Amino acid sequence: MNIEFLEKLSFNNQFEHESEREIVLKRAAADSLASGKRAVPTIMFFEIMMLGMWFLRGGFFSSMEYIAYFIAYTSLLLCSIAAYIILIAVSRDIDHRYHIVEALSVVYDGFLIVWSVYITAVDTYYNGSFSGIIFITILVIVPIVSFVKPVFYMIFHVAGCGLILIIISLYTKEDVLANIINFSVFAIISLISSLTYYGVRINSYKRQVLLEEAAERDALSGLYNRQKLGQMSPMIWQRCIEKKIPLTCVLCDIDDFKQINDNYGHLVGDEWIQTVANVMKQSFQNDLCFRYGGEEFIVILPGRELETAVHLVKTIQTGLKTIQEKPGGIDVTLSFGIYEGQPSVEGENIEKFFSKADALMYQAKRNGKNQYCSECEKDMGYYSL
Repeated sequence: MNIEFLEKLSFNNQFEHESEREIVLKRAAADSLASGKRAVPTIMFFEIMMLGMWFLRGGFFSSMEYIAYFIAYTSLLLCSIAAYIILIAVSRDIDHRYHIVEALSVVYDGFLIVWSVYITAVDTYYNGSFSGIIFITILVIVPIVSFVKPVFYMIFHVAGCGLILIIISLYTKEDVLANIINFSVFAIISLISSLTYYGVRINSYKRQVLLEEAAERDALSGLYNRQKLGQMSPMIWQRCIEKKIPLTCVLCDIDDFKQINDNYGHLVGDEWIQTVANVMKQSFQNDLCFRYGGEEFIVILPGRELETAVHLVKTIQTGLKTIQEKPGGIDVTLSFGIYEGQPSVEGENIEKFFSKADALMYQAKRNGKNQYCSECEKDMGYYSL
């Protein structure tokens, strides 16, 4: 395969149905992005307030304690500003940059855990008693606001809690054992709760994906339905204009389908719709197949030329002939209309492409059925077999 074909194949795959895992990750990234755009400015405001408070209390460099807090709040403020800038940039194209959100969540949440351990160490060292409210708050908020995978959260959780236990042992002057026991119980409960919450969110995303999948798929054929066609068509049209590549539409109709239903029953008719749909999915693996209505199907081939579409249509005709267990024990034929054109900003839209493919399909029926008629815009030729 040449490079041009590989580029077109990659372009087609951009419109293919995404895996459930990828959709779930995108949903999680979108939620993390929305939560982050709310939470990070809040953290920034909190840090500015804390820096102002410490400045009014005597400046940042009046003691080692103040210097320690200055380092903590300044570092978190700078990190939050950088994270917020990245979130704003990524939000412009979240569908293609969701991995960045995932990576940013890991880095920023990891930094928050480290930062909270540092603050806890400073508080405990200078006060002489365990003060873990900031660490506990961060530990609870992180899995709620962001969407860090369990393996990373467990690493952050165990490492952070381990350091806190060391801090309690070294710097707490009284009730060391009680503090260790209380904190350990909380750490275990928070870990179990966070992992449970992660599982609930994952299952919620999966249920949403399944519901949307059911809404955009035809129940009988398993192909995309006409509603999905209406949603995707403008996007495909625009991308073809941007890429300056042709668009080919194939419209297919089962010949004499009414007679099949009348003579053999609707069950046999339904089985043939499923059979034709399966053959089409096998032939048009890298393209977009839809059930257009009744016994009609439509295939959109962005970046594919007429010759490629004709070849794929022939594979469908061959595939139907080689089926061993035919519904109702009968042979079924198909008529196709194939139209290739160049999408443009002015002039035709994709609906006109569909109309031309539809007219060509009916021409094939008038010519005797079990054949295809095709037309190419670039030389306005007319071809049929």
